[in-house]
Amino acid sequence: MGERIDIPAHCFDSKPLFASPPEREVVDEVRAWVKKNPVYLWRGHTHSKPNAEEAGQIRYINDFVLPKGVESPCPCCTPHHAKFGKGYIAWFPLTGNVRLMGQDCFRTLNPEGHDFAVSELDERIKRESEQQFLLSKLGNIPAIMAGIRAAEPIAEYLDDLRDILGPRVQTLTGINLWSLVRSGSLNLIVETREGATSAYYATVAGATLLDPARRRYAKALLMAKQAIGAINLPFDPIKASDIDRSAAAKLMARGVNFAEDTLAAMAQARLFVSVLNTATLRNWAEQENARARLYIRRDGLQLYIGANQKEAHVIPLNPVIDRSIPRLSE
Repeated sequence: MGERIDIPAHCFDSKPLFASPPEREVVDEVRAWVKKNPVYLWRGHTHSKPNAEEAGQIRYINDFVLPKGVESPCPCCTPHHAKFGKGYIAWFPLTGNVRLMGQDCFRTLNPEGHDFAVSELDERIKRESEQQFLLSKLGNIPAIMAGIRAAEPIAEYLDDLRDILGPRVQTLTGINLWSLVRSGSLNLIVETREGATSAYYATVAGATLLDPARRRYAKALLMAKQAIGAINLPFDPIKASDIDRSAAAKLMARGVNFAEDTLAAMAQARLFVSVLNTATLRNWAEQENARARLYIRRDGLQLYIGANQKEAHVIPLNPVIDRSIPRLSE
């Protein structure tokens, strides 16, 4: 145990300032206070140990964390010695007192009350989080669904392009593009005293476009629409039951995450057929110590690809390849 801390006598006075559970403003005030000030000096903190009657009822309003390396005395167990860095804002209904205490300290006084208060706090935080999430998203559902629909033609073409640049190009040219770029980088073969080794040359952009194992982008967007569309509208997250609200929050989160992740993946994947990336691939293949011979060039909506320029085949590109990929409405 560390050095004894002299706590001012007034800190131990009862401060029945809270006849009802403290609101969010009090939580914000406490969290701001403890960043720069001793916990026990907060205006609403009662530093005396609760007696058996007062300890019979407790509610954890929220948590707080002290700055790294800082610890505070606890009114329940170590009133004069630093002990905790993570605490609870604890409200005692019988007296209206609030104590800022360590997150496990009250257990020794009332194990059942502590466990109930922790469970109630966890459920309340989850409920409030789901409510706020749904309130921020429900009004944007039409815009979100419109963004997904606008991206579907691009997704479908990128899925088609995987097949075109995979099996079709290999049939036409004998070149397995995926085997050349699957690592995401291009290397050159370098001879050393120890033998041949690989040396980094450049990064390949959008190699995942060709990945035969990836989920089809169009399917992922469909799954996003289905998840969001499964929410029964209109939906009131405040009045809804816990079961219905949690189900709606999961559907919304699943749909939005699917859509956002897929749109980001699409934006990255289509870089594979960009002028810059095809030039990188072409320049790499021109090196004497490259592992393969490849000619690939983007010219407008035409992609030339082959073992060399003379043998290059023309792959026409759908104009949707250059459409802006939508951003989902916040």
